[in-house]
Amino acid sequence: MNELLKSYEQHYQFQLRLTIDGQSVFCGFKETAASELAFDRDEEHVLLECTQKDAKRTLESIKIALMPFLVSVSENELFELALYSKADEHELGLLKNKMAENQYVLVMMSGTKELDAVKEIFSQLIEHELPMIMKQNNLLVLMDIDAKSDWIRKLEAIRSTMETELYVSLRMSVSSVFEDLNEIKDRFEEVKQVQQLIEKYDPACLMAEPSNTWMLEMIDSLSEKKSQKMMDSLVHGDLKLLEDELILTAVSFMENNLSISATARALYVHRNTLIYRLDKIYQRTGLDIRKFEDALKLRLAMTMMKK
Repeated sequence: MNELLKSYEQHYQFQLRLTIDGQSVFCGFKETAASELAFDRDEEHVLLECTQKDAKRTLESIKIALMPFLVSVSENELFELALYSKADEHELGLLKNKMAENQYVLVMMSGTKELDAVKEIFSQLIEHELPMIMKQNNLLVLMDIDAKSDWIRKLEAIRSTMETELYVSLRMSVSSVFEDLNEIKDRFEEVKQVQQLIEKYDPACLMAEPSNTWMLEMIDSLSEKKSQKMMDSLVHGDLKLLEDELILTAVSFMENNLSISATARALYVHRNTLIYRLDKIYQRTGLDIRKFEDALKLRLAMTMMKK
């Protein structure tokens, strides 16, 4: 559209200015207009101006040529354009105007074939319309957030509700918070990486964001040789000697913040049984995961085994 307006400026030898709902789309001049043409496009007010007097008939002709470019675009179409850096500043402005807040995250939902139903229920639970598109068996949502609220907990509650209603296992991968919609493409790459890391190293995790996948990203960047060297330095034994029961115990113990009582309740075992298993883990790996440092070492080593 900008190229078309520039060509008209050259042809008629005057400058043009195009404004939609008070937002400048094309600004060939800044002084007062000599002629103008105002009209409505859907629910938006369009103002076409030029620096030549008595040019209303000419502006009518330019309006006709511009109409195909002024067709209203849905928020989902604007969102998709922004994802691939194809949205201009005007289109990004339109997308921003459709959002309630000025801070955003990208939410990627996957893990089920029922994404159409997920999309419908998510819209109902979030209580206002958000841009959503389907991409390669994923539902991608541009979500505006109130930074003062616990929006992560709200998302987790929504995820849990959708699982209960649809009887599915649903994974949510979330980008970091951003304010500039020009960042959408970068946040898209980020949330895809979060999803890939979780699927590779921690498939049981159903809610993930960059702040809790930094360790996975670090491990994934290591060469096989460096990974093996690090594993040898972390564990004084063979992790393959840990049977499933001990692995489950170790994971649960770490998920419960190294609490004997909480882990015993989670595993439905007596405290003494849990202590016995922790002692067996120590005997086979040289790591006493009742200590934070040793628990971290075992977590790293167990994750590296999945490389």
